[in-house]
Amino acid sequence: MSRPVGHRSGLNECADITGATGWVQQGWASAANTPAIQDTFTFPSPADAARALAQADAGMQSCQAPLRALQIQHGLPADATVARTATTTGASAWQYQWNAVSGMSAPGPQSHHVYLVQHANQLTVLQYADLATAGQTDSATLAGDQQVLTALATRLHALQ
Repeated sequence: MSRPVGHRSGLNECADITGATGWVQQGWASAANTPAIQDTFTFPSPADAARALAQADAGMQSCQAPLRALQIQHGLPADATVARTATTTGASAWQYQWNAVSGMSAPGPQSHHVYLVQHANQLTVLQYADLATAGQTDSATLAGDQQVLTALATRLHALQ
């Protein structure tokens, strides 16, 4: 579905996108009926898309403190952890584990996976969460994240 683009489009609790001129969002549901979302943002130029990737990466890099602040605000132990799990040219993968609060994430213990891929003048963001309440365990390993990120980047670059 095509979505209106505002000055700032929030990706999750930590990262946002600015400067996009177009936004298409696709959603899926897992076998456990949990969501996965792919957002594709279009920018005026490849340089603008690369800046958006750097902005999203910076948001994820500093994500642990805002997640822990949210947990404290909601009376939960501040146990959130964030790590970059994979990289390739123009792309990165992130994972954060936390006892989430309602908002952009479903509440409860989970592992959230974020894949960022810049291709030409677009930035694609694929996100999903493994929720303990849905009986899911963490589905991604470091090697698995690298495989997913590489496959996503290869597929998106092939579409150009």
